[in-house]
Amino acid sequence: FEETAQRFVTEAVKAVDSDHPVVRIGFRDVSKRNLDGISRVFPKGGKLVIDEKPIDELGGVVATDPEGRVVFNNTFKSRLERLDNQLLTLISSTVFAE
Repeated sequence: FEETAQRFVTEAVKAVDSDHPVVRIGFRDVSKRNLDGISRVFPKGGKLVIDEKPIDELGGVVATDPEGRVVFNNTFKSRLERLDNQLLTLISSTVFAE
């Protein structure tokens, strides 16, 4: 679990590209103990918010810049939606390729 959370946080922080990201983590049954390793991938000056409830029913990570202008949704649900779009593009280019 900790490796998955670290990967989600790392991806979200890179996508937001801010020196002081605000990261919300929401997974079922998450606790600060489970997330001790997050500090290794989290930049200094950032803010980590741990939600008691899963984000988007399935859980995940949402990162923003301090002003909230740039948002990267890295929840399981949004990851599945991005993958779905990529698969549709790949399938259509394969089926309809000339």
